[in-house]
Amino acid sequence: MIVLASHAYLVDDQVFDVLFERTLELLIKKNHSFVFVRNYIYGERRSEVLTYKNGVLVETATLATMTGNLPLAYFSQVLVLLKVLSKYRAGARFIAANPLNAFSGILFKIFSPSSKVVFYNTDYSDRRFDSWILNFFFRFIERVCVMFSDYIWCVSSRIFDKRLSQGVPADRLVFVPNVPDIQVEISAKKKLNHVLITSGILSDQQDYFGLFDAVKVLKVKYPSILLKIYGNGDKEEMYKNYVKSLELEETVLFHDFIPHKEYLLAAMGAGIGIALYNGSWGFNYYGDSTKCREFFAFGVPVITTDTHSTVKEIVDYECGVVCDVNSTQYVEAYDEIMSRYEYYSSNCLRLAKTHENILGKSILSFISE
Repeated sequence: MIVLASHAYLVDDQVFDVLFERTLELLIKKNHSFVFVRNYIYGERRSEVLTYKNGVLVETATLATMTGNLPLAYFSQVLVLLKVLSKYRAGARFIAANPLNAFSGILFKIFSPSSKVVFYNTDYSDRRFDSWILNFFFRFIERVCVMFSDYIWCVSSRIFDKRLSQGVPADRLVFVPNVPDIQVEISAKKKLNHVLITSGILSDQQDYFGLFDAVKVLKVKYPSILLKIYGNGDKEEMYKNYVKSLELEETVLFHDFIPHKEYLLAAMGAGIGIALYNGSWGFNYYGDSTKCREFFAFGVPVITTDTHSTVKEIVDYECGVVCDVNSTQYVEAYDEIMSRYEYYSSNCLRLAKTHENILGKSILSFISE
C-alpha cells in the first residue's frame, strides 16, 4: 500500500496541501490506490486520513490528534500516524513530507522491516526556530530521518548538496524539483506578453511593494500592462490600499486562491512570471520555486530574486532575469525580457524538458521496488 503524509496550511479557512498537491494530483491521475494523512502545520484542526481506491476518494476520517498546543499536537500527530501505518505492515511504501511525518515512518520500520520510507525533503534552513531547545529537538528528529530513511527526495540542488555534505550517500539522494505534471502544446497558446502573474500567500515574504512601484513605472511605456495576483493572506488589504494609492486598481488585479488546474491555465496565458521572494523566510534559500517551475513549463520567462535554489538553473539556461530586491531592477528586467522574448521563452521550455515527469518517474521507481 502507498501511504502519504504531509502538513497542510489553513488560509482563510481554506485547506492547502502545499507540499503534496502535485503528488496527490499525479497519483489520482494514474488511478493509484493510496492513503493520505493530512496533518496541520499549526495544529488548528485534527488530522484527517483520506483513502483513495483507483484514484477515487472513497473515505475521509478525522483522527484523534490534539489541537492548539503545538508540542502536544505534534506528538499526537506522530502517534496517530504510527497507528495508521500499522494497518499496512506488509511492505508499505511511505512518502512523508516534513521530518515529523518521516519520523513516524522511521519508527514504523522497526516493526515492519519490509516497508520503505521516503523523506520528501521539501525545505531546509540552517536554524528553524529561535528557541535553542526547539531547534535541538527539530534537528535531532531531522537527523534521524536523514540517517534512516531509505531515500531522501530533495526538491532543490542546494538541499541535495547539503545532504551530501552531511555524509548521506549519493545513491540515497534523489533530485525531485517541483516540476508540474503537465503536457500541453505550448506553441498553440498565444502569449499575452504584457500580462504578469504571480501567486501565493499575501504575507510579507514577497516584495509586493517593490513590484507595485515597478508596475507604476512600466505602465508609462507599456500602457496595456496587467499584473494578476492569485492568493489571499493577512496583508491583502494593505497591498490593495497601496495599489489604490498608486492609482493602479485597473492594472493590478487581485484574485482569490483558485483550484490549481485553473491557476495553471492562467499561468499558461501570461507573458512573464513573477517570483520576488525577499528572503524573510530563511528556508527559501534552500527551496525550489514551484512558481518558477510552472512558468518554465509554459515557456513563460521569469523575473525573480536571488533568494532560492532555482536561481542557478534560471541563470544557466537564461530563463529570465535575476534581480536584487529592488524595484528599479524589476523595471530593467522587464525591458530586457521584452527585448528578447522568444529567446527567453524557448530557454524556459528547454529547461522544463530536462525534468519532464521527474516526480512520476520517482514515484514509480519507489513503489515498484
